[in-house]
Amino acid sequence: MIAKKIMKKLIKIISLVLALALAAAALVSCGKKDVEEPDVPDGPLSGGWQFSDKSVSDVTDEEKAVFDKALEELVGATHVPKSVIATQLVAGTNYAYLCISTPVVPNATSYWSIVTVYKDLGGNVELIGIEEIDGANVKITSGGAGEMTGAWSVRAKDKGISVSDAVDSALENHVGVNIVPVAVLATQVVAGTNYRILACGTVVSAEPVSYLYVIDVYASLDGKAEITSIGIFDLVSYIYPPVE
Repeated sequence: MIAKKIMKKLIKIISLVLALALAAAALVSCGKKDVEEPDVPDGPLSGGWQFSDKSVSDVTDEEKAVFDKALEELVGATHVPKSVIATQLVAGTNYAYLCISTPVVPNATSYWSIVTVYKDLGGNVELIGIEEIDGANVKITSGGAGEMTGAWSVRAKDKGISVSDAVDSALENHVGVNIVPVAVLATQVVAGTNYRILACGTVVSAEPVSYLYVIDVYASLDGKAEITSIGIFDLVSYIYPPVE
């Protein structure tokens, strides 16, 4: 008899727990219906990131001539140099060009790339390599300062692009580094817009040093913006990509 009473109480307790769980699930379900998920479009870049061609154009005539000579016999894609982001003095000069590249096929999708060109002391030029920048997964470095650019010197920028008033303000107010946006690599539509920006940043110090930064900025629909992440662009891995 006692065992039956205990069993009945256990059944009642279990039933009550199940009822509470179902009620909680129903409340959660109702709550979810009231929240509209942002419509994130699929595109050529994973995660809804879309290619953006907004950039500064500061390639000199001499640099353009070097670039054109190195790529004059290249086929299969067009490459438009937008900025020389770094140089390296060797027995001559190596140039790292930030380019917009487009395959020569119907309905081609453009992408950002790093094109590396060598010019020797006699004026001869050679294409060293072309490496695509995946806007959804831009490489950043976790190494020390000496590994950020190797022996390359990042070219400091006096002027950059304007993204929007809110985004410009968020970048200008970053403490410790003077940030000059070079290109918007990609954008992502959420409840507002995410911007993935390649920028030249000069550390505020007695001996200023410039680095390339990858900066994510979120701009809300109410006209406000904030930096959500910032890292050092892994220039070396694009100039000397690892052999797979």
